[in-house]
Amino acid sequence: MIHESNEKSKVEIHEISTTFNEIYRKPYFPLELEEEIKKANALIIPYETFRDMDKVVFPEGTRDFFDYLKQNSSEYGVVTDICISDGDFRQLELHADVINLPEIIVTSGIFPIVTGLIVNYVTEKVKSRRTQLNVKVGIIVESNGGSKKISYEGDAEQFGPTLRSISEEIFKQ
Repeated sequence: MIHESNEKSKVEIHEISTTFNEIYRKPYFPLELEEEIKKANALIIPYETFRDMDKVVFPEGTRDFFDYLKQNSSEYGVVTDICISDGDFRQLELHADVINLPEIIVTSGIFPIVTGLIVNYVTEKVKSRRTQLNVKVGIIVESNGGSKKISYEGDAEQFGPTLRSISEEIFKQ
């Protein structure tokens, strides 16, 4: 389902089968970090298929985004982690005029908090660059054993209002 679409931004919301438990069974899941990663209720996950790459990758800036979430979320009960070992972590550089955020899976109870943190992160990036920027992000929200994926691609200035609107309505559908 497309929630909003125009020249400036596109939002899609879909039911999907991805859950935390499914992520824990992925080949890239670092078993040596299993105990720590399973504490997370906000988990950054890699692109499993990107163009012709044979390994999982994260968009450029993932470490910065991860550090931002960890530093700013714990006081709200958000436990953030990244689903990869340090040795397998790979970033790829994408378009400079697009803030490509990594995909993240969250529990429904912290969705409004995480969206607020993501909006703040994007706002800081926009202020520091002082140019017209676009944002691309996928957020998977798990609730009662099912999941919905919210994909946003578009104008960074519309990102905050759009995500706040979705946050208020996501589970009323």
